Amino acid sequence: MQIKPWDYIVHIDHGVWIFKEIIEKDLGWIKKEYITLEYKNWDKLFVPITEVSRVSKYVWVENPKLTWLSTKDWEKKIKESIWRCRANCEWTTWNICKKKTTKVTFIFV
Repeated sequence: MQIKPWDYIVHIDHGVWIFKEIIEKDLGWIKKEYITLEYKNWDKLFVPITEVSRVSKYVWVENPKLTWLSTKDWEKKIKESIWRCRANCEWTTWNICKKKTTKVTFIFV
């Protein structure tokens, strides 16, 4: 899956953000590549390219709500999603079990 500038991306720890570019930073003794992410209010996060597995392309609704970098918004969304998933699984399991109940037929000889 290709990611291009201005695509919405999900970072596993920080939520929904916008991909800006890949940059190279010179730390004096070593040069490293980073993915530049932009959150609400132009907060920026630089993710080392070696940690690219922590991000994925956002493929849900158009124009999602960006999360704040220094709040618990993303954590709340994750907990809510887990709760909804669990509730859905319980409901589905209950319906499957309900349908599988069989009628017992007695035959008298």
